[in-house]
Order: sequence, then C-alpha cells, then structure tokens
Amino acid sequence: MNYIIKKFSHIIKFTFILFFLICLPSNSEGASATFLKIPVGARPAALGGAFSAFKGDVNSIAYNPGALSYINETGISLMRANYIGGIKHDWLSLARPHRNGAVSAIAINSLSINSIDGYANDGTPADSVSSADLAFNFAHARKLSDKIGFGLNLKYITERLDTERANAFAADLGVLIESPIENLDFAFVAENLGSKMKFIEDAFYLPARAKAGFLYKRNILNLKCAYSAEMIIPADGKKSFLTGLETIFNNQFFLRAGWQNSRDLGSEITYGLGYMLKVSQKMNMNIDYAFADYGEFGNVHRFGITLKFAGTNN
Repeated sequence: MNYIIKKFSHIIKFTFILFFLICLPSNSEGASATFLKIPVGARPAALGGAFSAFKGDVNSIAYNPGALSYINETGISLMRANYIGGIKHDWLSLARPHRNGAVSAIAINSLSINSIDGYANDGTPADSVSSADLAFNFAHARKLSDKIGFGLNLKYITERLDTERANAFAADLGVLIESPIENLDFAFVAENLGSKMKFIEDAFYLPARAKAGFLYKRNILNLKCAYSAEMIIPADGKKSFLTGLETIFNNQFFLRAGWQNSRDLGSEITYGLGYMLKVSQKMNMNIDYAFADYGEFGNVHRFGITLKFAGTNN
C-alpha cells in the first residue's frame, strides 16, 4: 500500500509540473478569444466552473478532455444563455465511446451579438455592426491504465466583428487520475495552447492556462454529495480558485452551488438545479439550470439538456 501511494504521489507531481511548464510563458500583450473562459453547460456553470475532475460527462470536452475517457454511453448536451444587450451564448456537444475503449467528441461554442452601435473614426454614429465568436472542438480520449485517462481536444477558433475576422488553432491536454483513496480523483489540464489571433494588424495570444483540481464524493445520510475544487493558473493574469458542490436526492434531483474568487462583476456564487428523467430503457434526459448574478449587467440564466443513450458504443 505504501508503494502504491508513493508511486501515485510521483505521478501527481510529474503531471502538475508538466502542465504548469506548458502554460508558463507570459502573455503580457493581452489575450484574444476570451469567450473561451465563459463556462459552458448548465451543470458545470452551476458548479462555478470547477468541473475538471468530474468524469463521464459529455461537457468534459470543454473542461478536461481526459475525463471523456470514462464515458461509456453516447451523450448529447445543449445549452442556451442570454446576456444583457442581446448577447447569446450557445453550446452543443456530442461524445461517443468506441469498442476499443477510446472516446470521440465534438462540440460547438458560440457567442454572438446581432447588433452593436457603430461609430466612424471621428466618433459620429454609423451603421450598427454584428459580432460572432465560434470555437469548433474535436476531441479524442482513452484510458492509459485503469486509473488514468488522457485526452486531446483540438480547436478551430474564429472571431468576427462586422467585416473583420481573425482565426486561430489551439489544443487542450487533459489527464484524470483516480487516486488510491476511494472516491477521490485528480485532474490536470492545459488549455488554449496555440497560435495568435490577428485582427487587421494586431495579433494577440489565446487565453492559455493550466488547471489542477480534485473531486471527492461521499454519501451523507441518504444524500450523494460531490465536492470539487481547482486552481487556475492563466498566462494572462492572476491565479483563481473555484469550488463546487453537488447534492443528489433519490438519484433524480440535483442541487448545485459554486464559488469563484476571480469574478469581477456581481456575485462570486452561482446556483443550479437539475432533474434526471428516464425516457426509456436506453435513454435518460437531464434537465439543468444555472443562475449567475453579473451585477449591473444583470442576471444570467443558463438552461441545458443532456441526453444519454445506453448500449451505443461501436
């Protein structure tokens, strides 16, 4: 047992150092594609974004591609959120396991504004313009062993403001490790490693960052509880800390709450609800909701639906 714990501690140290070094270069020029930092999926958003160590969820493609390796049934997830000023945030993800143990996933992340007041160079009003940010995700994950999952997520990112466009390619690397301690898992992720985005003559780095987190599950009375926490080390700013708590009643009802110390607007606390409906013998549907207070920019309500289909690996 002591040998296993010692070996496991070496794996943790090596993995953390590796991912920290990947994201160590400083992006002092600022970052583009900052919409990639906005939480996607109603369930992860309710948990404050502290979702890297959750496994078996189709939304993991956005938080830790290594956690996708624990998926054993096809899943589809959708989310819609409306912000002040007509800003719309949409998310769609799909994950499918294969008989060889690998898992493939795709996702689309979209943030758009239909109309923004336009101004000429001299400051006089001009025609309104529109804006759209898109990220296309293509992920592949598999188990390296019974206790370690690894994943790679490739992204094509495009931003448009009126007639001006910028494009970039990026990658996420993720590892999820089951510890020798029962119900305790660790996650290490490096996100948005890629090329710069160039608007007209100015080029900016992507919001690269490293994440380290854990998830601990425990039954309290008749409730199933999951507590997550993680630290984010960005290349373009200060460290941040996230925590989340999910409580499950009767395997059907979910209460969630999250906290993050890096929110510049509104409350640092998020809340959420969930309900699992068994549609048929081979299909379950989760209906999720998340609430966040952005202060003077209003409240944000995220609504999500996740479908899981049993017996669909090929």
